Amino acid sequence: GQDRFSAGQYQSALASFQQAAQLDSMPAMLSFRIGQCYRALHRYEAARQAFIRARDLDVVRFRAGSDFNDVIRTVCAQQQVPVVEVERAFQERSAEGLIGYELLLEHVHPNFFGYFVMADAFCRAMAAHDIITASSKWPWQRDLPEEELQRLAYVTDLDLAIAAERIKTLTSRYPFKTPRTIVLSADRAYEKVLLETVQALQRRELGWNQAHYRMADYLQKQGRWPEAEREYRAVLKIMPAHFYPYLYLADALQAQGKAEQAEQALLKAAVLTPQLPYAHAKLGLYHMSVSQPEKAIPFLQQAVRGFVNVNDVSTADQARVRYLLAVALAQTFKLSDAKAEAAAAARLSPQDLRIRELMHQIESALASK
Repeated sequence: GQDRFSAGQYQSALASFQQAAQLDSMPAMLSFRIGQCYRALHRYEAARQAFIRARDLDVVRFRAGSDFNDVIRTVCAQQQVPVVEVERAFQERSAEGLIGYELLLEHVHPNFFGYFVMADAFCRAMAAHDIITASSKWPWQRDLPEEELQRLAYVTDLDLAIAAERIKTLTSRYPFKTPRTIVLSADRAYEKVLLETVQALQRRELGWNQAHYRMADYLQKQGRWPEAEREYRAVLKIMPAHFYPYLYLADALQAQGKAEQAEQALLKAAVLTPQLPYAHAKLGLYHMSVSQPEKAIPFLQQAVRGFVNVNDVSTADQARVRYLLAVALAQTFKLSDAKAEAAAAARLSPQDLRIRELMHQIESALASK
């Protein structure tokens, strides 16, 4: 049967495999070979049934067989509990209804699209049965295109590369014969950085969020700001109460000309860290860049107050913030306060010519009043 299958003689191979099954129908591989023959002959329903039998006969029971699913359906029917038919959802998204690498990484783990199909099936079933709240009140975006829903998951190439390396490790040992290698990009340099980052993560040289920051830094240097933005949003998807990625996200948004979104990101960071200077300093800088000194002043003042709470802000950066605050105060005609801030900036950075010039301008303005 195998020789005939290899020669493309699928009908003859099927006859040989069926003859073998009359002698012993229990080997899982025999049912699998029969399924392959049916598939080659375009008899897809017969192929599906043969593949299901092969799965159920597999002595390495890494997967739930048909008997498990039958028990689930029976108990749920008795208890009047809805059943989400994920396997059927997978079949509907698979060529010829045969579930394969379109949705799976190997024998059991779904790939990203597979998990999307699974989540979609659960979400729709929960809404249909008014679980959590009435279906009409569900605030989900069911009308968005699938591509947009997948984009909003913010699963990046790094996450896919992490999964690919884990699957490669998993399929390098029993009962697998050939490791499953997944190529994520035709860009060799990018693929190399991805692999190096994943390996550093596996060696615990980086945390998961730091790995995303490393990829974002690489992408920024390449001018690939939308992709860098996705890396920061991926972190925020998991760590929404962490201020740090909001600061970087704001930079990525600003670089793309998304000024209002950048401001919103910084405002979220400021709310999360009211005692720290970082977000407030960036908000002050943002408002100064769009000629809004009156809005910049409270943020810059909060940043100055926050300097006492941290040790990692250089004197140069502190001087810059105080310089900007002095400029904002001067532009809003608060000259005495502006002079005090400029003097503080000068003490931090006595060689800065811009600060000296600002001091001179403020003193001249005060003298002419």
